[in-house]
Amino acid sequence: MFTPKNRLFVLFVLSFLIFVIGCEVNEQVGPEAEKLTAEDTTAVVDTMNAPQQAPTAPDSMELQKSRSDIEQRLENLLSLIEQKESALVYRENKLKETQSKLELRENELSKKEQQVKSQRNVSWIVLIIGALTLIFAFIIVARNRGGGTTVNEKIKKQKQKVLDKLDSQMTKWEAEINELNNKAINARDNIKEEYLKQIDSLNKQKAEAQKKLNELKGASAEAWDDLKKGVDASWEELKVSINKARSKMQSRK
Repeated sequence: MFTPKNRLFVLFVLSFLIFVIGCEVNEQVGPEAEKLTAEDTTAVVDTMNAPQQAPTAPDSMELQKSRSDIEQRLENLLSLIEQKESALVYRENKLKETQSKLELRENELSKKEQQVKSQRNVSWIVLIIGALTLIFAFIIVARNRGGGTTVNEKIKKQKQKVLDKLDSQMTKWEAEINELNNKAINARDNIKEEYLKQIDSLNKQKAEAQKKLNELKGASAEAWDDLKKGVDASWEELKVSINKARSKMQSRK
């Protein structure tokens, strides 16, 4: 229980108590020695030369009492030191426990602070993403409003380009059918009637194709694709029929 510092302190206290007791004894003996006269000195010398007698009982009891008091004081002092040391140890343990609690609390606060920072960062990220989404949405809406007419115009131009191409092809086929009709009229009598029937069939197919083309010209955006398929089929049939008629007339010249 005693550290080197405590032991040194105890030795110092013991030395101090012994010094104090010596001073008290000197103070008690000093006045008595001053009262001695010259005559008494002789008696004292005689007494000192006489055979020494054993100390009286009261003096021994007083010394024993003084020794007991010193021992009691030392015991009390040592007990007090032990109590102080125990109190210091207890206080030190309490301080360590408090420090541990503070460190634990500090760690918890640090974790909570990190969680709050993380949540704040996530909130900022979500806010930025939401803001960017709104910006893109406004841009798209603005483009649709401002560029809707342009898109429709492009579609109309593409459709008109298709219609112009079909009209041009129809004009060429009309000229070709007329040419075949002239050949049929000038053909020999035995094949003339057959050629005229082919020309009549070509004219009917041309009329049907022209009808579908006219329907396609007035078609809405929803019906365009279906009508366009019908026009393509009629165009292909008319093309095949014209090629067959041409080949037949050329082979019978």
